[in-house]
Amino acid sequence: MGPAQAMVLAAGLGTRLRPVTDRVPKPLFPLANRPILERNLELLFRHGFDTIVVNAFHLATQVVRLVEELARRWGRRGERDLRLQAVREEELLDTGGGIGHASHLFRSDLPLLVLNSDIFISFSPRSLLALHSRLGGAATLLLHRRPGLERVHMAGEGSRDVVGFGPGGHMAFTGAYCLSPSIISMLPKDRPCSIIEVFNRAMAAGMKVVAAFPHEVAQDGPFLWEDIGTPRGYLAAHHLYLRARGRNLLAETPLPQGVEVRDWAVVGRGCRIGERAVLERAVLWDGVEVEAGEHLRDVALTPHGRLHG
Repeated sequence: MGPAQAMVLAAGLGTRLRPVTDRVPKPLFPLANRPILERNLELLFRHGFDTIVVNAFHLATQVVRLVEELARRWGRRGERDLRLQAVREEELLDTGGGIGHASHLFRSDLPLLVLNSDIFISFSPRSLLALHSRLGGAATLLLHRRPGLERVHMAGEGSRDVVGFGPGGHMAFTGAYCLSPSIISMLPKDRPCSIIEVFNRAMAAGMKVVAAFPHEVAQDGPFLWEDIGTPRGYLAAHHLYLRARGRNLLAETPLPQGVEVRDWAVVGRGCRIGERAVLERAVLWDGVEVEAGEHLRDVALTPHGRLHG
């Protein structure tokens, strides 16, 4: 495999997940008992990416600490040279500004794969990079069908050409995409800017923004995707994770006799669960307590509050 570089966007405020995100940044929310950011970084590491940059703003120290710990852990394996680092932003620079701010850390002769940190996704990032190179566009966006989220407008049915963004679109954006050096050079380095704004400017200048589709980048099974940015999405990502593995329970804490699991549940480490408790589509973070006889339904229970889906 040749060199490959990626950026993971992890600077957002996570306002729809408050009050929990007042204490824990969204990229560090556990998905099946491991931070979602760690899972996405591991995906890139497994696929041979040798340069990976993570931006951080909200509760940045927590994000930086995880990235540094993973860099040490994976670096000790000695499999290959790995440059994994976090970059702090002094102000929130949005998607385009965040990438531009970190662009000096990347090779200017290679495309860049970008991945939102707050999505649960199963795909081959190498396949997306290879497809981007074959298609030759300034940007390649991984798109899929998702009613309610379809804000990407295409040139026509069956077309790869993206022509705009907004309500009433044909496809939904997954938050995974590739950028060519030509479009990276258009990104501001010192001010907030949305990547959608840059895509629109690029298309107005005659540059191609094109689509990739899930069947082209799936790895070892079906394409999986969920956005954890809302309580409902956060719970749905756990359901998707378990269903893909044919399970209805993942428990790091043994469940006491008499505790009932309905539909599915994920339980972290060191939880205290009372007798006759019912867990119904529930996520328990490490160290939380469930009272005897309590019925948790469609909820994530955290040390910092509850998220109801």
